[in-house]
Amino acid sequence: MKLSTMKYDVAAKVVIDIGKEAILQRFFGIDTGSIQLLEELPEETVSLKRTDFPLQVILKDGQGFIVLLEIQTYFDRDFIIRLIDYTSRFMLRYHQKVIPSVLLLTPSPSATGIYEDDIFTFRYRVIRL
Repeated sequence: MKLSTMKYDVAAKVVIDIGKEAILQRFFGIDTGSIQLLEELPEETVSLKRTDFPLQVILKDGQGFIVLLEIQTYFDRDFIIRLIDYTSRFMLRYHQKVIPSVLLLTPSPSATGIYEDDIFTFRYRVIRL
């Protein structure tokens, strides 16, 4: 990753950390009861990649799920494969619904919210800035 694009990723992470309640309300329509940043990513793979913001959300009615909020300056196909990996690991670890999403900092027609190949279909949410 270029140093110039890293500063946007870092800035976006700080903004999300401070305003995660407002972001979940605005972009996901989620009125939270509580939110906890999940620091620990299941490590069953050889990958050292970490998800940006895995948020465990508990609604006021007690229902719980995880929102994976990934930040991408530039969108590429490899990112989707990593997002699939993160999503499946959190599903296996926490046995909860997982909402995979990407906060996209630059426009890309490739970010459709759907990945399809010969084996499976994967849906994710795209938040365009």
